[in-house]
Amino acid sequence: MLVLERKILSRAGRWGRIALLALCGTCFTAGELRAQPVIKSVFPSAAQQGKTITVEFRGSNLGNAYALWADSPGLEGLVKPAESIDEPPAPQSRSAEPNSKSARPPQPVVVQLRVDAAARPGTHRVRLVCPNGLSNAISFFVTDQPVEMEAMQAQHTPKDAQAAQVPALINGRLDKSGQVDGYSFMASEGDELNFEVIQTQELKPRLALLGPSPSWFSTERLERHLFVEERQSDLVPTEARGTFRVPRAGRFVIQVASLFGQGSVDSTYLLAVSRGDNAPRRVSPPSSEWHERSFTREIESSWLSSVQARAFKMQELGALSHVVEPTVAAAVPDGGEVDTRLSADTAQASNADVIDGKSESGIALPAILEGTIGKPADIDSYRFNVRVGDEIAIEIETPETHLPAFNPWVAILDSENREVFSNLHRRVSLFNNNAERQVYIAEVVPKIVHRFEKAGEVTLQVRDITSKYGDATYRYRILVRPQVPHIGEISLGGVDYLNLERGRAGRVTLTTSYEEGFSGNATFVFSGLPSGVQAFPSDTVVDRKAPTQITENAQTVLAPTSETTLVLAVSPDAPLTRMPQVVRIECRALEQGKLGPALLVRELPMMVVAEGEKKP
Repeated sequence: MLVLERKILSRAGRWGRIALLALCGTCFTAGELRAQPVIKSVFPSAAQQGKTITVEFRGSNLGNAYALWADSPGLEGLVKPAESIDEPPAPQSRSAEPNSKSARPPQPVVVQLRVDAAARPGTHRVRLVCPNGLSNAISFFVTDQPVEMEAMQAQHTPKDAQAAQVPALINGRLDKSGQVDGYSFMASEGDELNFEVIQTQELKPRLALLGPSPSWFSTERLERHLFVEERQSDLVPTEARGTFRVPRAGRFVIQVASLFGQGSVDSTYLLAVSRGDNAPRRVSPPSSEWHERSFTREIESSWLSSVQARAFKMQELGALSHVVEPTVAAAVPDGGEVDTRLSADTAQASNADVIDGKSESGIALPAILEGTIGKPADIDSYRFNVRVGDEIAIEIETPETHLPAFNPWVAILDSENREVFSNLHRRVSLFNNNAERQVYIAEVVPKIVHRFEKAGEVTLQVRDITSKYGDATYRYRILVRPQVPHIGEISLGGVDYLNLERGRAGRVTLTTSYEEGFSGNATFVFSGLPSGVQAFPSDTVVDRKAPTQITENAQTVLAPTSETTLVLAVSPDAPLTRMPQVVRIECRALEQGKLGPALLVRELPMMVVAEGEKKP
């Protein structure tokens, strides 16, 4: 175990620095030295609990794969020879030679996969173990209902659509350009049907629903029916999903296609068709990652305690109150109490609902505000008092409709209705046609911080930035609280596994956010390293300013960050690892010469493999 501090490279360690720089001369990141095993697709990509199926993994550099590695329990696999697989010929380019070695794609890796009856429903991450290391992770879906496979015959017309029973979970593949798969089913008048592509690989799917036509020319004619979401909004959907209420009984066909008609042998999908609330169960996989600046993280009563756990020391913030807009069901997370006292003008308010809390002059902080932008141009308003020097943080969650459909604009107004600050990230364009300074809105952010220089009553307003959209799904949950200096998100730059070559060194760069005025240092601890592997600190880049240098409100909407590079050196005689070994990375805050509690950053599977061929 090695503790790495940001200022560990002092002047007293000059010879250690020189030795480290010599070591860094052979540093590499994943993929720089030898070909890494890469999985592009797995098919089938779903299975029912308690079933054993045969699946094919496709990708590159997967030769001689000998084991399956799952990030969570419940999945086991036995790698089998792939000689019996009938591999389709690869399309050749015009310049390709008839006998070219690249004319035939790599053979798939065939695995007999067993899903335990107690496996968690939802998405699991699986990898292959090869002589050249561990592969990337790919998603595999586990469900408690049967999985139906796409039939091999053509399904390009509604008449040829494959028959299915609702509820259905169908695993298919669009292996040709322009291919459209169709699945037919019978529905009764009044049925509420839900359609969703819950998992894809190398594919951007689109859904279309066909159903009976009221035309008397042909009773068998099918016409396009719009989903409820398509009729309510003109926004381009970002996900392949929709709801439909059946107006008349008959035969319906749900079609699955690819954006721009693209398709390949790796383009797979998992389509769920359900009636009412019978959608497939999906339990989120456990994760050690801390997501703070995200509209989808859950702001509940326990969130404030989780933030304080990342601080150097606990602070007394007072009792947390809940304020619920009248149009929202009075259901509060974690069984908290609902503050339902409203000001006298609330019932008559049309554009702005002013909700007062525990005192006549405003809401008592900290507080969770919960409401809905129920119609276009709707504005919700909440009042609270501030004192000179008060430092507050405002965190925003959109539980149901997310970006880019719902863009919550949260602004703080003073007593004269002037904006003090908001969650709009404003950037400055230095040059235009007239060489004038112009400001533009870059994005809406899920968290803002501010220090008040004037005392008085302020108003928090919530709206959609476009003023064109709003309905019952445009829900928000906002936490307004005093600031808690703490360590925020820690990113590894997308690294979720490590393959280290014997006798060489690799590096991992950690980007740490310093939230709400945290002024200490971040230290990191590695534990569980394989035998012969050591961790060393490299240079640390400290950024006390926000990442964007040209901006108007960087300190309000963005947190300062620092980057720490950790070098992992493998000795020439380190033993090779046949199976991955899980390594833990922990972070501890260092402030005023004292260490804070340990925070788990990530658990990474790591392998030590043989040194690759040296390049001339």
